[in-house]
Amino acid sequence: STYYNENSIKGQFARIVLAAPTNYYTTNKSLCGGPSSRVLHHHKARISLRMLAHKRVTVYLGIYMIFMWLTGRTMFWGVFLSFIIVFVIAAFRQLTQPKPSLLDT
Repeated sequence: STYYNENSIKGQFARIVLAAPTNYYTTNKSLCGGPSSRVLHHHKARISLRMLAHKRVTVYLGIYMIFMWLTGRTMFWGVFLSFIIVFVIAAFRQLTQPKPSLLDT
């Protein structure tokens, strides 16, 4: 969660890989007929695998792993290269995004 809000390459990397921190409410109902109460809960930034639910991403990942296998690379090497690619994307986003100004608030 601390990395998610940083304005650095670590923060960009965290925003690519992690889901945003969220607040949510649960409702506790009273047994004796009284009013129900709402309780606030918080999820910290966490790894999001939602992108793997898309068929296109799964197909691209399969093609990427088959290509790595055909070129003689191991699964570890494929995952390592994936992290390097995500890190390069995060660095590019950090360098090209406009810096926030105090006048933007």
